Amino acid sequence: MGNARLPIDQEASTLPLPIGRPCGATRAAILTLDHPGASGASGASGASGASGASGAWERPEAADRRRVKRMLP
Repeated sequence: MGNARLPIDQEASTLPLPIGRPCGATRAAILTLDHPGASGASGASGASGASGASGAWERPEAADRRRVKRMLP
């Protein structure tokens, strides 16, 4: 009986991630895997503590823009 589900499980495991904006824990987990240094050890501090949102990660362009703004007089 349990073997009847095996093909479905295999098929589901090969499906790509859904395109769009995953939210909440899914998004934090994906981004933490893609960018290991982006969030703190517990995932509580996002973007090296800059944003403060739980598990948040911002796009590199946004971080660069903010850095440039800080450097300008």
